[in-house]
Amino acid sequence: NISPKPCSIGLWTENTETEMEFNKNVQALIALNGLEIGLSRKHNAVSLFEQPADMFTEAEAALFELKKAVGEENALTLLKNLKSDYVSDRTKEMEKEGVFAVSYLDDEYPEIFDGVYPKPLLLYVKGNVSLLKSETVAVAGPRKPTRYAETVTYDFCTEFAKAGLTVVSGLAAGIDGTAHRAALDAGGKTVAVVANGLDVVYPAEHRGLRESILLNDGLIISEYKLKTKPNAYQFPERNRLICGLAKALFVPEAASKSGTMITLNLAAEQGKEVFITPSNINNPEASGSNKCLQQGARMALSASDVLDFYDLSLSAKSKAVQISLSEQVILDVLKQGEMHFEEILEKSEFNVNELQSILAEMEIDDLVVKSDGNFYSLR
Repeated sequence: NISPKPCSIGLWTENTETEMEFNKNVQALIALNGLEIGLSRKHNAVSLFEQPADMFTEAEAALFELKKAVGEENALTLLKNLKSDYVSDRTKEMEKEGVFAVSYLDDEYPEIFDGVYPKPLLLYVKGNVSLLKSETVAVAGPRKPTRYAETVTYDFCTEFAKAGLTVVSGLAAGIDGTAHRAALDAGGKTVAVVANGLDVVYPAEHRGLRESILLNDGLIISEYKLKTKPNAYQFPERNRLICGLAKALFVPEAASKSGTMITLNLAAEQGKEVFITPSNINNPEASGSNKCLQQGARMALSASDVLDFYDLSLSAKSKAVQISLSEQVILDVLKQGEMHFEEILEKSEFNVNELQSILAEMEIDDLVVKSDGNFYSLR
C-alpha cells in the first residue's frame, strides 16, 4: 500500500504508549459510521452533543434522544460501538490500508464543504491531504463519451493542471478517467472522489490509474468506511462532493437523463459556476448539456474561458506554428467535426500520400489529434 503524507494537525493525536491514535472526534464518528443509516440521521445524532467526542461519555445518558434521532436498534448499536473494540478494530484496518480520516472539526477539513448539503461529517482520505484545500476545478461527464468529449476533456484538463488547478473527478470510466489522466500527464495534481471504501478498487480497470494518482502526490477520498462496495444511491452522494469541492464544474457533454445531469443540478443548487462545451445538436449524448447552455450555463469554447473565472492564464504556448495552405484546407474541413481519413480525403481532394503527409505534420505540430479507427479532429 502507498502511504499518505501525514497531516500536521487534527487527524492524529500523539500517544506515548503507541505510535499514533486517531483523535476522539474522529473515533466517535467512526463508531457512528458503523450504523447503516443516512447522513442526515447521523447529523441528528451528532447535534445532541457539543462535539462528537462527547459521545464516549454522554451517549448512554442521551439514549432516549439518540433513539429518537436514529432509531432504537441503531442507538443501541452505537453504544456498543463506542464501548467495544469496534473503533480500535476499524482504525487498525485503516492504518493497514494507509487511510487517514478527517472530521468536520479538523483543520484539514475544507471550508468549501460548508456549502454542501448534507455536509460530510467524516472523510476517509488516502494520499496528499493538503489537496483538500487547494484551488480546484471539478470535472464530470459520461461513462461512454464521444470522441469529441474525450478530446475536449483531455485538452481542457491539461491546461487546468498546467495553470495550477487541482482537477477533481470521480475515478469512474469515461470522462472521469480522462480528466485524471490529463492532469497526471501534465504533471499536475488530481483528487478522486469515490463512492466506495478506499480499500475497494472500482472500476477494476482503473486500478493502475488509482495507483498513479497516489504515486504522483494526488488524493483519493470517500465518505464510506472500508469494505463498502459501490451502490447506485452512493454515486449521487459522491457527486455532490465532486462539485462541492470546487468553485466551478466543467462538463464536456451530458445526456438529458444521466448521472452527469444530476451533478450539474447539484452544482447549481450549491451555487457553483458551471462551464459546458457546446456540442452537435443532433448528438443525444449532449442533449442535456446543450439544454443547460440554453438555460444560462456558461459556454466554454476553450480552457481559458474557465481559467479566466479563476483569474489564471493558459500555460506558455509552444513556439508559433506556421500553417501552410494545405494545412489550412484540412483545418477548414475539420471545423465541421471529427472525420475519418477517407472522408477528409474526399472533402480535401488531396491524394492519399499527400493527405497522409499533411496530417502527420499537423499531428507533430499539435494541430490535429488522431483517434482509434483512423479518425481525426482539431486539437
